[in-house]
Amino acid sequence: MRRLFPHPGFSLQRRLALALAGCVTACWLAGTVAAGLVLREEISEVFDSALQEVAQGVLPLAYAEILERGNDGPPDTTPNRIASVGPHREYIAYVVRDASGRVLLMSHDADLSAFPTTMQPGFVDGPVTRLYTEAAVQGTLFVTTAERPGHRRTTVLQATRMLVLPLVVLLPLVGPQLPPPPPTGAQLTLVVLGEIFWGLVLGLGVRFLLTAWAAAGDLISYMIGFQAAQVFDPAASSNTTAPSQFLTLVGLTLMFSLNFHHTMLLAWVESYQLWVPGQTVWPVQDTAWALLQAATHALELGLRLAAPVALTGFMIYLGFGLLNKLVPNIQAFFLSVPLTLLVGILVLGLALGGMLDLYATELATQGLLVEIERPTP
Repeated sequence: MRRLFPHPGFSLQRRLALALAGCVTACWLAGTVAAGLVLREEISEVFDSALQEVAQGVLPLAYAEILERGNDGPPDTTPNRIASVGPHREYIAYVVRDASGRVLLMSHDADLSAFPTTMQPGFVDGPVTRLYTEAAVQGTLFVTTAERPGHRRTTVLQATRMLVLPLVVLLPLVGPQLPPPPPTGAQLTLVVLGEIFWGLVLGLGVRFLLTAWAAAGDLISYMIGFQAAQVFDPAASSNTTAPSQFLTLVGLTLMFSLNFHHTMLLAWVESYQLWVPGQTVWPVQDTAWALLQAATHALELGLRLAAPVALTGFMIYLGFGLLNKLVPNIQAFFLSVPLTLLVGILVLGLALGGMLDLYATELATQGLLVEIERPTP
C-alpha cells in the first residue's frame, strides 16, 4: 500500500495533525463554496428585482416622451440621452424603444451595442450582461434595462473571497496551538462536537445580554401603542418593533463603547484553557443552569430598563379608564392613543441616559467588563 507521507520524518502524531488540518480546511472550503452558491442565488434575485424596478420606473417617463414627440418621427431621429445629474457610475442602463425598434430614450451611459435588437419581454442573458425588457401601452413601448457587465460576478467573488480570508489568516496562527488530534475518528468527532457545544454556549451568553434590550423594547411598544410599528431585524431574520430594534442597537453601541468586545475575546481565548479540547467532560447540567440564570437575569434587567416608560403608560391607561368610567360619553380610547405615544416617546428620551447607566452598572457588577493592558511603546 502506498503511504500518504513516505518521508520517515513524518511521525504518526504529525500525520494525524496534518490530516486534521486538512479536514478542517476542506470543510471550511466546502462551506465557503456552499455559502457562495447561496449568495449567488440571493444576489441574482436582488439584481433581477433592481432591473425590474428600473424598467417599471422608466415607463411613465417613456410614455410622456411618446406623447411629446409623437409616433411619426423619422427612423433616424437621434434618441434623447438623459443627462447625468452628477458624475457617477451607472450600474443599470436602460433603453426605450417603440414597436418598430426606434430608440426613443436612453440613459446617459447606455451602450446600444450591449442591447439586443429583438425585444422579447422578460429576462435575457446577453453575451456580457443580463437584460430585462418590459412592454407597455399594448406592445407599442418597450423598456430594456441592463446591468454593468461583470458587476454581478464581481460581487459574488468578493463576498466569497472574504469567506476564505479568515481561513488563510487564522490557520497558520492557530495551527501550532492546537492539541494533538485523537487517535480514532470517534474521539475526533467528540472533540469537534465539544467545540461546537462551547461555541453555542458562549454565543448564547452574549445573545442573552442583548435580549434584555429587546425585551425592554417589546414591553415599551406594548405599553405606548407601538406594536404596529414593525421593522425587519436582520439578526433574527424576523420582524420586530421599532423601539425594540432601536434599543438593541443602542445597547450594542454601548457594549462596544465599554470595550465589552475585549471581554468576548478574552472569554474565547480562556475557554481553551478552561475547557481543553478532548480533555474535559461536558458539564451539561451546570451549563444549562448557568444559561437559565442568564436568561432569567436578562428578562429581569429588561423589565427594569423598561420600567419608566411602562409605568408611565400604565398610569395613562389607568387615568383614561377612570375617566371613561366617570364620563362614558368621552371617547377615551381615541384620546389616549396620541397622548400615550407622545408622553411615552418623551419619557423614553428622558430616561434613556438612566437606562444606559443601569445597563453599564449591571455589566460591571457581574464582572463582565475587563480592561486589557496595552503594551507601552
